[in-house]
Amino acid sequence: MRGPGNEERFVQGGVYKALRDYAIKLNIPIWTASQTNREGSKKDYPTMADLAESWEKAKISDVMIGLSTKYLFVAKNRD
Repeated sequence: MRGPGNEERFVQGGVYKALRDYAIKLNIPIWTASQTNREGSKKDYPTMADLAESWEKAKISDVMIGLSTKYLFVAKNRD
């Protein structure tokens, strides 16, 4: 059972932060996948607001590429 501050959204954010830190340390890109919530799955262009479980993933990520049933698009690019 998770305690206060140890909710799934914080755990996922910690995983993304650790992966990003590891990529920076090794000077390599790291790719991972995430999914949208139910509302996002109905859209042609889901946004960061449609991420399932944790917005921390969007805040930490440098680049986000969206893949919907109709399109492949850049959802976020920090640079």
